[in-house]
Amino acid sequence: MQTPTDYTGIYSRWNLNFDGQAGNDNPWHFGASDDYPILRYGYNARGISRQWGDAEKDYDSEGNNLIDITTLAQLDAIRYDLDGSGGDTLTGNDGITYASAFPGLTDGMGCQAACAGYELKAD
Repeated sequence: MQTPTDYTGIYSRWNLNFDGQAGNDNPWHFGASDDYPILRYGYNARGISRQWGDAEKDYDSEGNNLIDITTLAQLDAIRYDLDGSGGDTLTGNDGITYASAFPGLTDGMGCQAACAGYELKAD
């Protein structure tokens, strides 16, 4: 299980599409050669800060500390994080659902300070 570098060999079927959008979601973090693979969705193992995806995604495009809601999946997912803090404490299925609605999610969601709520950005 150690020293994987990508989704080849026994890992070829591990790259799944959780959010229903185009392309797979790269859900595993392989780490260094002496690390075991860790799920990116909802993990906080070994003191690693939350990493939901490879690309950093700014969900506060206006810098007003409100998380932008642009899809129905995001609107549905906010029920797991009603205070609008960005799902920092979510684990298990709640964390997976929240993370899949916000692909590329990073700690802080792009908010300048702590996120304080949500902002509907699309019909």
